[in-house]
Amino acid sequence: MKYWTPAELLRILAEARKVCARNHLCVLLAYKFGLRATELCRLTVKDVQNGRIRCKRLKNSIPLDRPLESHENILLDEKRALSAWLREREGEGPWLFTGRVSLSARERMAAARTSQKEERSLENTPVTGISRFTITDIFEDACMRAGIEPARRSPHKAKHSLGRHAHEAGVDVFELRQLLGHRDIKSSSYYVEVTQDEAHAKARSAMSKMFAQPAA
Repeated sequence: MKYWTPAELLRILAEARKVCARNHLCVLLAYKFGLRATELCRLTVKDVQNGRIRCKRLKNSIPLDRPLESHENILLDEKRALSAWLREREGEGPWLFTGRVSLSARERMAAARTSQKEERSLENTPVTGISRFTITDIFEDACMRAGIEPARRSPHKAKHSLGRHAHEAGVDVFELRQLLGHRDIKSSSYYVEVTQDEAHAKARSAMSKMFAQPAA
């Protein structure tokens, strides 16, 4: 399973945030809530109101209904990232992620690109819900700038990273099932696979405590 290390994740979020608030929030929600590209596309403003995020997942997954949280690291602060994007977001449509961003964000995006033709195309794009292709481009761009190789630049690597990071932090397979929205716990077990070296190190640590000499 391919995923990002915590340090790589922070670099990706930082690069996305340099471009615009939309890109930062998109990557952050994909990671924090294990959302697929199409699930991100379908988010509406109503789905992220009252301090919670609620939405249906694809593939008959468990619906998402969890709180949005603050964090001391601005890159991981869901509430602040959402507020920043809502201030920058253009249009009155229902979709959270629109196909256009504000003028200031477009100027930053233009400065980050070498093709002015691409920027003019963006400027003339109507305000609509974002497409899966745009989601993919957001991840491709942020990951490339963060030094991630092509094989780990897809949006789904955010979900892989969440599952792996949670497992490494001690979250068990039953909690992972809810975290990732899996109906079948077999899907969750995919994230808790360990190498023989990892299993050996954990067993050695546990057994050394078991056979430790009692204090005299």
